[in-house]
Amino acid sequence: MADISAQVYEALYAKPQFQDLVRKRRGVVLRLLFISMTCFFLVPILSSFTPDLFRLKVTASTNFGLWYLIAQYLIGGAVAWRYAVQLRHLDKMVQHLTQQESQQSSLPSTAI
Repeated sequence: MADISAQVYEALYAKPQFQDLVRKRRGVVLRLLFISMTCFFLVPILSSFTPDLFRLKVTASTNFGLWYLIAQYLIGGAVAWRYAVQLRHLDKMVQHLTQQESQQSSLPSTAI
């Protein structure tokens, strides 16, 4: 039984649709990682090069630095939501591919 599942996975890995799926997943993860890290590392970069920017008053009791740091939570939530949505679609594609492959491998082979 282990040989059958290994054969199914080997056949699945060889499919061009699976390779395309891996590229899509990598693109989603890297794009969202880039957005997250950009927002995260902008705080020390901007605060060291333009410290007056974070002191700008937005309202009477708040400044730009406080608004930016609060916005990071919103951006982080949006990135997490987008990650979940994108990977849900990719998971459906994986499930479809594995079902196709397992159905093909369960068909009786007609070897001569």
